[in-house]
Amino acid sequence: MRTHRPQPTFELVFLGPPHTTILFILPRLLSAMKKSETFTHPLYSVESTAGMQYQTSSRGSQGPLQATYPAYMVPITTNWLPTLNSAGINISPDPYNGINTGGFFATSAINPSNWTRSSAKAAY
Repeated sequence: MRTHRPQPTFELVFLGPPHTTILFILPRLLSAMKKSETFTHPLYSVESTAGMQYQTSSRGSQGPLQATYPAYMVPITTNWLPTLNSAGINISPDPYNGINTGGFFATSAINPSNWTRSSAKAAY
């Protein structure tokens, strides 16, 4: 999951010698994350069952790690987002671009060509 947008920067501190602080600026971090993945749209049957929302502009298209939704969603998932909305919980229209508060369906590291796990170890 990507960092929430209202936090424009954060620090990662390495405690080994020499003591180093690296400052990540959100737009650069998002750009780097997009380079690491290839997002594939969900199957039509999955998208129509779950009703997930996503923006392809927030996802990578040429990285080594494959990201998509599972090949099957159980029918009860149709109720997930409307139920959250009825309970007053907003639906996130673009959770991979820093708007990750609210309800959404997360992608998985799945290679859509054979539906196996896509791992960073194998990707790199």
